[in-house]
Amino acid sequence: LIEAGYRCANPTCRGIITIDVHHIVSVKKGGGNKPNNLLALCPNCHALVHREKISKRAIEAWKGLIVSLNNPNRASADVLLALYDEQKRFGNDSQSKEHVAPQFRFSGDSLGFLAGLITSGLAEISRRFLGASMFGASHPTFEVRLTKKGMSLVTAWRDGDPEAIAATLSGGSHDGVKFGDSAKAEVIKEKGKSS
Repeated sequence: LIEAGYRCANPTCRGIITIDVHHIVSVKKGGGNKPNNLLALCPNCHALVHREKISKRAIEAWKGLIVSLNNPNRASADVLLALYDEQKRFGNDSQSKEHVAPQFRFSGDSLGFLAGLITSGLAEISRRFLGASMFGASHPTFEVRLTKKGMSLVTAWRDGDPEAIAATLSGGSHDGVKFGDSAKAEVIKEKGKSS
């Protein structure tokens, strides 16, 4: 439950957990009660899994991403989902030619909280501001948005696509987007590329 932040691991639900913990591999089939075989789900999503409305593939994808995002900061998953939802809602694409300001502005003391997402290339600081507080001291703020890599990762997570998650996190490519070490996504030019 701590691993999932006491919330359902289904990224489209994220309901607060009461007690349901799902065995990824059932105990009857040799799965145990160790943390690597358990996934926190709300009672509704847990029932959907057992009725086979949610695939085993999606469960494995959610578990993998929850584990990787929650080391060391378990709130990263919720921040990724919030940024994703806002960028989708307002059509803010980090790769668009016209800059559309992201919807979230953070104070300078939030940098440590967001550092993991920024250094992994899932989010980026798009603009910095230096303002004055009521007492005359400077108060830095900055705007954050998801990168193309971050958008692709959350899309794959919500879709329950472990191959797309792995490709995004490993620096591979998925859906015409290649993810490199620089944390910036480059669109792969499929046709008309000269050698």
